[in-house]
Amino acid sequence: MAATYEPIATTTLGSNAASVTFSSISGSYTDLVLIGFASNNNADASNTGTLRFNSDSGNNYSDTIVYTEGNTPTSIRQSNVAQIGLWTIMGNTDTARKSTIIIHINNYSNTTTYKSTLTRIGTPTTSGGWTNMSVGLWRNTAAITSITLGGGGVDWLSNSTFTLYGIKAAI
Repeated sequence: MAATYEPIATTTLGSNAASVTFSSISGSYTDLVLIGFASNNNADASNTGTLRFNSDSGNNYSDTIVYTEGNTPTSIRQSNVAQIGLWTIMGNTDTARKSTIIIHINNYSNTTTYKSTLTRIGTPTTSGGWTNMSVGLWRNTAAITSITLGGGGVDWLSNSTFTLYGIKAAI
């Protein structure tokens, strides 16, 4: 990682888990980056992983997702939903084929603005792979102090790894 990235916490699952939570996040950075190398036990790509902040399960999130499997691009727009979707990481029951997940969380400690995310995900599959780029919005001005990655109704598999980085202000 660049010199401005400071690792805050890393979790490697010792067993399957329905969610992964980073809590007590310090407000001393300007932005956060969450990087995962993960798989799950769902055979249906229509289920998606989820991203929530501060345990908020209200309909305070929106996202726009562009993804492709092979040569078929698709887009999805969701408004007033209970989480930001992490599409294309599901349907990956082979633990040797992990998704790479990179989530940028901008201005997470600012208490005067809504919080936005930029997510990139890639998953190898037998048909060539899924790729995804999405933007998300949490309509809340509270500083983010916890992040939960849900499995979308399925489990993250053992040996999935997630690392949260703080980005220091550039001087």
